[in-house]
Amino acid sequence: MANWLNNSGELLNGMEVIERRALFEPFAKLMEENFDCASATDLSRLAWLHLHSGDKRRASEVAEAGLLREPDNIHCQRLVDKLS
Repeated sequence: MANWLNNSGELLNGMEVIERRALFEPFAKLMEENFDCASATDLSRLAWLHLHSGDKRRASEVAEAGLLREPDNIHCQRLVDKLS
């Protein structure tokens, strides 16, 4: 679901940040509850949910955590690059 939301350009472009936050935060919260067992790719998807919700700080933290788990994960690396 997170992957679909993050890649739904039409949905993202048609919503204000506050609307995206209302939609994305419940999914982000569910994923945060399973943070410890998430793969680096899962964490990249979580990070994108946070970014689309307007929380760049948390997006960066989660993407960095993904790189600690898998240093060559392209999804986390792209997000870290985007946020730096």
